[in-house]
Amino acid sequence: MANSVIYAMYDDDQTLMSAAKQLVDKGIRVKDCYSPFPVHGID
Repeated sequence: MANSVIYAMYDDDQTLMSAAKQLVDKGIRVKDCYSPFPVHGID
């Protein structure tokens, strides 16, 4: 199976959380998430 990389930029932590949850709900593994500030609940 081929590996894919998705890059995205968000200016709102709730939008980031929603997007990550949608990916996980579709069975896509989120390996890393980088942010200049803490995003509570992203684990």
